[in-house]
Amino acid sequence: MKDKYKKAKVALVKSQKEIKRYANRNRKEAEEYKVKDRILISTKDFSMELMKKAMMLWQLLIIMTNDHTRQ
Repeated sequence: MKDKYKKAKVALVKSQKEIKRYANRNRKEAEEYKVKDRILISTKDFSMELMKKAMMLWQLLIIMTNDHTRQ
């Protein structure tokens, strides 16, 4: 029984390594962003509910930024 468990574990680890290598073959290192960097975000896969929340947060951020710059 232990021998079958050991063989299955070795096979799983080998399979995981292969899948990871395959999944990561075209990936690049993530870019590092600094405060005040401008970025573009794709909204293609956002739901309408999430879009509404994002717009409310965006408007709040603009209001807070404007209040902060006036002081």
